[in-house]
Amino acid sequence: MHKPHWLFIDTARSFGGHEVMLLRWMSELHQQGRITPVLVARVDTRLYERSPKGVLAVPLAGASNGLLARIRHAFLNAYRITRYVLRLRPELAIVAEGTVLAEAWVTLLLRLLGVKTVIYVPLTQSGK
Repeated sequence: MHKPHWLFIDTARSFGGHEVMLLRWMSELHQQGRITPVLVARVDTRLYERSPKGVLAVPLAGASNGLLARIRHAFLNAYRITRYVLRLRPELAIVAEGTVLAEAWVTLLLRLLGVKTVIYVPLTQSGK
């Protein structure tokens, strides 16, 4: 039986409670065995380094200095995400962001590729 793939995409440089919960979520899904979680993250982050055992980690380009380097990395990362979407045909993509639409291009790309996409933004305060 084919287990559906879920992509967990986080392009942030930082590592905090948001990323800790993301790792735990992927680990739990992997242990349950009904979903194949895939982490897509920057190669130069603690999130990528701490990918749960048994979870495929797809590396994105890391930090870049200068406008041209940032543009080149954005295109490279879009290419890598597209390649894995076409290869794995994920059932779902979870774009993990610290704030709403921090990386809107990722959500747009996934939707253009026809992937059901949700944005995961953990809130630690009430909406009052």
